Amino acid sequence: FERQRQPFCVMMFDLDRFKSVNDRYGHPVGDALLKQFAHELGAIFRPTDVIGRWGGDEFIVLLGCTLAIAQTRIKSIREWVFGDYVLEINGERIRLRVGASVGLAEWDCVEPISRLIERADSEMYEHKAEMKRSVACPPQGLVQRLGQMRMTGLIHPATL
Repeated sequence: FERQRQPFCVMMFDLDRFKSVNDRYGHPVGDALLKQFAHELGAIFRPTDVIGRWGGDEFIVLLGCTLAIAQTRIKSIREWVFGDYVLEINGERIRLRVGASVGLAEWDCVEPISRLIERADSEMYEHKAEMKRSVACPPQGLVQRLGQMRMTGLIHPATL
C-alpha cells in the first residue's frame, strides 16, 4: 500500500479481560480462545487484508481502504466477531463472552509505519481505558434510580 501511495488503515485489537480467562481456566483455554478469535477475524476480513497476532492477546489488521470504510468494518466486527464463544477443552464445553478494545488509524501518506501503528495502538488503549471508566462509574442517575426502586420495594436491599 505504502509503495503505491494507496490509502490504508491499521486496526488493533486487545481482548477484554483475557487475563481472567487464563487465570480461571488455564492457558490451554486462553490459547484456544486466541485461535478461535483469529479464525473469526479471518472470516470477516477480505483476502487482501493482512491479519496477524501482534503479541499476547493483541491482533493487528492492515486494511487497504479509507478510514470511513474501516470504521464500518468495526461495526461488522462488533456484530459478528465479538460475542459468545464456546470452546471444547478435554471434553468440557466452556462458554466465554469475548469483546475487544479497538484502535484504528489511517495512513496519511507521509508518516512512518511505526507512527501509524503507534496511533492505532494509542486509540486502542484509550478505548480500553474508557471501558474501564464506564464500568467503574455507573451512568449518572443509575444509583439514584436503584435507591428509589429499593425504597419502593421493587428491589430487595440484599440484591444491591
